[in-house]
Amino acid sequence: MANRAKPLHGGRRPNPRQTKPVSAAVDRRDDSLPIAKASVADAMADRLASLTPRERTVLEMYTEFCNDKLVAQRLSVSHSTVRNQLAAIEHKLGAKSREELVKFVVSNRG
Repeated sequence: MANRAKPLHGGRRPNPRQTKPVSAAVDRRDDSLPIAKASVADAMADRLASLTPRERTVLEMYTEFCNDKLVAQRLSVSHSTVRNQLAAIEHKLGAKSREELVKFVVSNRG
């Protein structure tokens, strides 16, 4: 006997009058929170502007090399300095990971 998936609704067929069509949920648009692309771009530009020149340099180099130790070597600073600067940059930009940092920079290059 083959394993079969458990039936939905306790084995009963759903009443079409009681179920909502999936398309109604998908087609519904929430216009209560319009997001203008210009305002999002401005917010991102403001976040990047909040970085110090050194943080921008570290971020650009990290985006290019994706390696803390190589960035530290190129800037003649310790690995922990670069790691701390990247943590501060993550916080300022609201990124949750280094990958998000790289995506943020790449998407905001002009």
